[in-house]
Amino acid sequence: MKVLIADDEPGTRLLLSTTLERLGHACVAAEDGDQAWERFLEEEPAMVVTDWQMPGLDGTEIVHAHCVAIADVDHFKAYNDAHGHRRGDDVLRAVASSLRDTVRTGDTVYRYGGEEVVVLLPEQTLALPHPGGGSITVSIGVAGLSDRTCAPDALFETSDQALYAVKEDGRNRVHAKTVAATGDRRVRVAIADDDPAATRRPDVVVLDFDMPGGGGLRAATEIRDACPTARIVALSADSSPAAQLDMSRAGAVGYLVKGAPPDEIERAIRSAARW
Repeated sequence: MKVLIADDEPGTRLLLSTTLERLGHACVAAEDGDQAWERFLEEEPAMVVTDWQMPGLDGTEIVHAHCVAIADVDHFKAYNDAHGHRRGDDVLRAVASSLRDTVRTGDTVYRYGGEEVVVLLPEQTLALPHPGGGSITVSIGVAGLSDRTCAPDALFETSDQALYAVKEDGRNRVHAKTVAATGDRRVRVAIADDDPAATRRPDVVVLDFDMPGGGGLRAATEIRDACPTARIVALSADSSPAAQLDMSRAGAVGYLVKGAPPDEIERAIRSAARW
């Protein structure tokens, strides 16, 4: 089996490569996220072992690709008016059942509103087949990421734009649209340390886990309860794997060692904002 090992720490790469090669696997190494993505496309490995945070792309950005599809039952209002709401409900159930039977294990189907249905497609590119036929037709707008810096709201908005384009173009088809990069999207960040924290509800909280009396772990729980949408980036002088595991269990989606350079801090915050 071919394995891609992505880590910016040479000793870790060497240890993993040696261990896996002794087990009979072929290893391909990358020293940062950008190189790992290039090797991933070139080598098509069966498995990826990746560091969570490293220069370039983060580990989670390398291995995950997502699409969102919004399906709209064509001329549903006219059908509803002609045959009644009960028959209309039967059509919606039939469409949803057909989608559930068609999607892969791991894909999820939701009713989005009215006659629209959303399909979340993890690990999916824009290559989405669309079987035709049947008297009830469906229009589908699909959005995919262009460079993995896309916010969830932009993915949904682009999927909705793709759906509108389908309906303008005659319905009963699939239209795929790529999400443009969000660039320098502003992220509200609260800094929680021994000094007073910001008062506005943030997108990301950089939380000192070394505060006196275990205050960091307690604060993480209170932040998750008060603001479930906020993402926590842990800040600590302890860089051990055990400390990172404790912080992950407390709800942190990113990790910074005290004294980290500005570019690493920015990358961790932006990565958490896209989580």
